[in-house]
Amino acid sequence: MSERTETGLVVAVSGHRELADREATVVALEEAISAIEQAFPRQTYRLLSPLAEGADRLAATVVLLRPLWKLWGILPLPVEDYHRSFSSTASRSEFDALLKKTQKTLVLRPPTDRTEAYRKLGIYLVNHCHVLLAVWDGLPARGPGGTAEIVEHARKRGLPLALVRPDGGLPETYGPIFERFSPPMLTPREDPKIDGNDR
Repeated sequence: MSERTETGLVVAVSGHRELADREATVVALEEAISAIEQAFPRQTYRLLSPLAEGADRLAATVVLLRPLWKLWGILPLPVEDYHRSFSSTASRSEFDALLKKTQKTLVLRPPTDRTEAYRKLGIYLVNHCHVLLAVWDGLPARGPGGTAEIVEHARKRGLPLALVRPDGGLPETYGPIFERFSPPMLTPREDPKIDGNDR
């Protein structure tokens, strides 16, 4: 195994709320995160997650079980407002429990338009990470700030991508798909600057 460098690696997650097969998606996320560690050996890793329902929370749960990883919550709206986007009381409780496990939580400065807040969140995640982990069905974006739009922004920036299907992948294509996923493609740079309002 390659020697781990002292510089930390920042990974952002984006993905669908509705997942066809949660268990298969978790397995694929674990494989993707292991591949990130192997391709980019670091002493520490940070996952930026909005902690929305679905993929964001699954990825957060996976990294919380890994000793080298820290979880940062990056929220598009203040918590009380963000709560209204969740489907149930149980979902809000799950969000609150994960929020308590974050090393740091940042609330982005929200625009007046809620839809724009989600679009700006996606751009922010891509602009503040070294690698994008996306749980994406491969279909066009269904609205502003959708996973497809975020993946496209990451591709334009030349970021390494780990793409996971929301069902874990069909049998013939099971597991994550990697783009620009070798150390020479990861341009050394300063740790992405994180700004926003601390909770």
